[in-house]
Amino acid sequence: MFYSWALSGFLIGMIWKWMFNSQIGVINDLLLKTGLIETRIGFLSDPKWAMISVIIANVWYGIAFFAIMLLAALQSVPSELYEAAEMDGASEARKLLSVTLPYILPTIITTTLLRVIWIFNDPTIIYGMTNGGPAGSTHILSSLMLDKIIYAGDYGAASAIGVVMIVLLLLYTIFYLAITKSEKTGDF
Repeated sequence: MFYSWALSGFLIGMIWKWMFNSQIGVINDLLLKTGLIETRIGFLSDPKWAMISVIIANVWYGIAFFAIMLLAALQSVPSELYEAAEMDGASEARKLLSVTLPYILPTIITTTLLRVIWIFNDPTIIYGMTNGGPAGSTHILSSLMLDKIIYAGDYGAASAIGVVMIVLLLLYTIFYLAITKSEKTGDF
């Protein structure tokens, strides 16, 4: 289950690059065989498909982490709460909405926060799949910063991008902490 999370992001990008390949890729082959498309799609060469392809790979990469975290959260919900809800005549849907979700919501929020920060700071899947292309359509700030350093040698621009990234992550974290604080105190 956790194997996908243990692999290198660059390796994951290379695997998905092969799967999305317009000539020999598994995804195009499956779409053709099921009749969903008539001609092959250049997922990584078409700017309108490239970012969607990178997002799919990133979602797949993060599923294992989310699954493990949510499984741990679900196992920590006390069975007494379900018994009490059942004695009160709650349906399965009501137990989900009134017992399970409120109990695991902090884990969902924290896991989402961590995943956003990791994706924001990790350009490896993008480099493995598209190297920021086509025409820069799959760049995020961290991959753009690396491009400025590696290919352009523009350390000033890369430093400016790094400062912008720090400011954005700081604002995101402050917003997250404000939301969770108000949620705990009931000010929300």
